[in-house]
Amino acid sequence: MALSLRRAVPVLADGFEALAAARALTAAPTLNDATLQASGLLAIRVPRSSGGPDVSVRILTKILLTLATADPALAQRYRAHTLTVESLRACDGPFDDVLSGRWPANHPPTRPGPLAPLLNAAIDLGVAKRILTEATRAWSEHAPWLPAPVPERLSERTTDLRTAEALLDMAASTIDNGRPVTAISTAISQAHSAITNTTIKLGLPS
Repeated sequence: MALSLRRAVPVLADGFEALAAARALTAAPTLNDATLQASGLLAIRVPRSSGGPDVSVRILTKILLTLATADPALAQRYRAHTLTVESLRACDGPFDDVLSGRWPANHPPTRPGPLAPLLNAAIDLGVAKRILTEATRAWSEHAPWLPAPVPERLSERTTDLRTAEALLDMAASTIDNGRPVTAISTAISQAHSAITNTTIKLGLPS
């Protein structure tokens, strides 16, 4: 049974395939734990020496953002899974469950360093993008006649979120390159400020 499941779950070759898989998954009619398991995305941080693609933190962050924009609750579960995989990486496995498309058994967590706050920020950004998309759609469909401040505010919030996304991308690249934690924390903090600013302002009356 385990062998059959292993064959059914693709091992994604690299970050490009992983990002494409995430985009295809969120565009599909059904998005849930089962489709996520079948996508191969559970194994993207498995080292190449253990049979995985060893996708970068930068690509991982983009994938989590993609998932959070579509389904924040599923993204939270994927974040928890990812941190479990990171703890497995710290002690060289085993990765059999992950490569087979299964959520790994409970494993004593290691200190995730800056990765956990980065992934939290990616989910927050995905939720903010979802809210902004819904607000823009609502304005377009139901109230395009409202005065100029409304579309201008939506445009400003879009700019804020693009800035946050660029900051998170920089923080993820910093982790991949092994640079000082201080630079990572600063970028994440600035991104959170932009995300919070957007979320608060979207709640204000037009």
